[in-house]
Amino acid sequence: MTLRIRRILFLFFVIIFFVATPWLILYASGYKIKLGWPPSFSNSLQKTGMFIFDTSPRGAKIFIDNKPSQLFFKKFFNKEQSYIKTPAKIKNFLPGEYNIRLELPGYWPWEKKLTVEPGQATYAEDVYLFKKDLPLQIANLIPEEDNFSRLPLRRVEQSPNKRYFFILNEKKISIAETGGNILSFVDLSSLKVRFEPTSPIIWSPDSAKIIAGRVIFDLKNGDKTIYLNDLLGKQVNNFKWGADSNTIYYQSANSIGYLDLNTKIRKILAEGEDYYDYLVKNDYIFSISGINRTLKLKGISLKNKEVTKEINLPFSAAYRLINPGHNLINLYDSDHELLYLIDPFALINPIKEIVNNLKYSEWLDDNKLLYANDFEIWLLDMDSSASLLGKANKKILTRISETIADVLWHPSKNYVIYSTDKTINMIELDEREKRNTTELIKVEKIYSLSLDPEGEILYFGAKIGNQEGLYKLEIQ
Repeated sequence: MTLRIRRILFLFFVIIFFVATPWLILYASGYKIKLGWPPSFSNSLQKTGMFIFDTSPRGAKIFIDNKPSQLFFKKFFNKEQSYIKTPAKIKNFLPGEYNIRLELPGYWPWEKKLTVEPGQATYAEDVYLFKKDLPLQIANLIPEEDNFSRLPLRRVEQSPNKRYFFILNEKKISIAETGGNILSFVDLSSLKVRFEPTSPIIWSPDSAKIIAGRVIFDLKNGDKTIYLNDLLGKQVNNFKWGADSNTIYYQSANSIGYLDLNTKIRKILAEGEDYYDYLVKNDYIFSISGINRTLKLKGISLKNKEVTKEINLPFSAAYRLINPGHNLINLYDSDHELLYLIDPFALINPIKEIVNNLKYSEWLDDNKLLYANDFEIWLLDMDSSASLLGKANKKILTRISETIADVLWHPSKNYVIYSTDKTINMIELDEREKRNTTELIKVEKIYSLSLDPEGEILYFGAKIGNQEGLYKLEIQ
């Protein structure tokens, strides 16, 4: 190679270096060339943004504007392994809207239109992908000779710890583990009192016992059946558990009392008024009582019997105190479908919020309430930072034409699961562009929807073909 050629090559690479280096530095700094007309330096350089993706489970392929994201160099040598999968950080996107799709075999895809802003990151990190799966009937609920599968279920109630089910069919009451093992079962015909299908089913907080109508079933001692009529008589009703499975509260027409199941000691806590409902909470007993259609919410200290607060209420014969674990008193008027959220210790304005047109409700935390009526699902946010002028922020999540039967929070706090008579559906709370809604399953009949603590398995009563029973559906 002559000296002249070497000089030409040296000069060529020097020019390439000085031309390419600024663009490489700009690219590494988050700038990209954007062609325009007429061309100019100001409109040819654009600050870019990035996407940050993560899914549960991980390993989903990332499609941007219907094109799979791939590693630039590897895709020419090993196309299958070059796909970028979650979790991932993908840089250097020009500002604008992009159609995103995340796909994982065996799962429903996630799609959304997301916007990239210059110099900023756009996140899709809390994406849960749900399985495309078929429901399985939980086996061995009742011995085969009892022909359980031929008897339609009347009730299915899950325990607070999500480990057990109370199951009622036309002949038996059964207590089963979520895995399908039977702990105990009782023939309805053997009970000393009549058990109606609509009778209240009340699990103790520790999931050790169940009040079913006027009978107590003990999971630790399946042969032990306690009749409340024998302990308290036929005149008392509206039973509620105390802090554990050893104390029961009860109500009569003009008194509220409790029973210690260990010692059989009874004690009257309040009396002298007509009581509609009551709630024992934080060493106080709150009651709805009144005379001559004048009702009030009254709080009484269990320590010194002092009345702490009396709040006048509009008359209704259908008041119930619900959601006992929440920091506010949740007073529900089922006749008018109104929920009053009350701070019984507030000096002024004790009624903090009134939610109307409500049939189902569940608190995610002290601020967020999921509630629904027959055709709509809403989210109420009591957080002052999310509200306007001190009023709670209400958002509609969906409106459908079928009747809503059950509504559940998913433990991720980013999704809501609801059922109709024939379908189970999932709604995400991410409202960018649109809320994704997925129909997880559709069968002939669905009822009594529940979810395991991890959010991985749905349990429900269903009729599928000729088989009616308790089913499970793996969703993660």
